[in-house]
Amino acid sequence: MTAECEGAAQIESIELRSWEEKASSPENDEKSPPIVRFLKKDGVWVCLWNGKLSTRIQVELDHFVPYLQIDRGAVGPRDKERAWHNAYMILFAQPLEALKDLLTEMHYLGSLRQPPPSLFKIATTAPSEIGASGELAAQLLHRRQGDIVHFLPPVDVGSSFVGTSDTVLGRPMVVAVNDILDALSIKESLRLEEIKDVGFRLLFGDASLLHVGRGLSYLLPLVELGLFSDPLRFSGREGDMSLAEYREKCRSFSHIALEEPEAHLHPKVASRLAHWVVSLARANRRLIVETHSDHLVRRLRGLAARAGAGSEIESWLLENVIVLSVEQDDEGLSRVATSRLTAEGGVEETWPADFMDESSDEESAIYYARLKKVDRISDGPPVQMR
Repeated sequence: MTAECEGAAQIESIELRSWEEKASSPENDEKSPPIVRFLKKDGVWVCLWNGKLSTRIQVELDHFVPYLQIDRGAVGPRDKERAWHNAYMILFAQPLEALKDLLTEMHYLGSLRQPPPSLFKIATTAPSEIGASGELAAQLLHRRQGDIVHFLPPVDVGSSFVGTSDTVLGRPMVVAVNDILDALSIKESLRLEEIKDVGFRLLFGDASLLHVGRGLSYLLPLVELGLFSDPLRFSGREGDMSLAEYREKCRSFSHIALEEPEAHLHPKVASRLAHWVVSLARANRRLIVETHSDHLVRRLRGLAARAGAGSEIESWLLENVIVLSVEQDDEGLSRVATSRLTAEGGVEETWPADFMDESSDEESAIYYARLKKVDRISDGPPVQMR
């Protein structure tokens, strides 16, 4: 099934296509895949099946998902519109519901943050999301600080190994946030300080979030979102379970889209984000990460190179990390190339120009410029003859 929506500010038409070869209706003798189109006419949605207008199928939209109703008492069993409705329920209704369920558990975090206040107001109810800019992260943490979330610790990386845990931890939200921050090299613990009848503060040590720099205000929503996207969030008791048990309890995967998560982060922390991303993906989160950070991408490559030959984590990285690179050609069209990591820490396809080679080119330039300076110094100053 493919779907196409037209209209930017407001949906005015929706088109659904089925690629089932056997999909047909009484009016579709060629047995070609049906095309269902929904148009908004005079404020009312109408249905067209292969270009033929239905007058007895009622259409309602929930966001972009069409729901069809038909009065079966008013149409005969061989009526073409009844057949259209039946075909729609078979071909389109179930996939659209699955898409709706997927998007319900889709979490997005952009690359911008609002400057945090020194004092936060207490939310009357717990937010149901972090917010596209992380604007609800503090209130969510405050209201859910003692509720249980489940996570795998970020992978442990040495010079020649990658250590992974198969034990999913169940911890209160604040404890979990501090565990992850510590693994990402943030050693000052986060704590919440209540200000009676006024609000609360987020403190790192004795400094408020406002005064510890942009990096932490950008990082905190990233950590929270990874925990909040736990399919079993806020359920169960504190404790541990095996990864296999956790996966069995999860009914589905959650989905996370991150835009430039490395923004305002120290290069060391940006690199270690790869450790957190991998752990999230192993624990029933599916992630789409848009990044300009060669630190993050290099660390993903480094994980594959360090992983033991034939190890479970090596196999997981090679099978599950997919790299999409986008370049513009000479005609101004964007081309998307898909690649995977190799066991040696490379990638199957070439990188976009000026992405991964920028730092190495600069290091080469510094090296050769230094050699020239050393040569001039060793030659000494020019001798002047009188």
